Amino acid sequence: MDTRAATFFFLVLLIFQANPSAAVEYCIFTGARMLMCMQPTRGFGCMIDAATRHLKYKDSWCDDFFRGTCRCKLCRDTVD
Repeated sequence: MDTRAATFFFLVLLIFQANPSAAVEYCIFTGARMLMCMQPTRGFGCMIDAATRHLKYKDSWCDDFFRGTCRCKLCRDTVD
């Protein structure tokens, strides 16, 4: 195979390769009231919520400690 053909096939390979920067992240935010909002409980609750919705658990945080609202960020990667 000569140099021009090898270069051509290499460029074609690069063009048709999936581009990871084309992925779009689709996220939803959920919340639940809890008696005590702590890291282990909110993480576990968010993971269960993500599994039931077939999404990935990305982040969680609390609004307040006592009788606070546990917030979850659940995402799904989509390709355009």
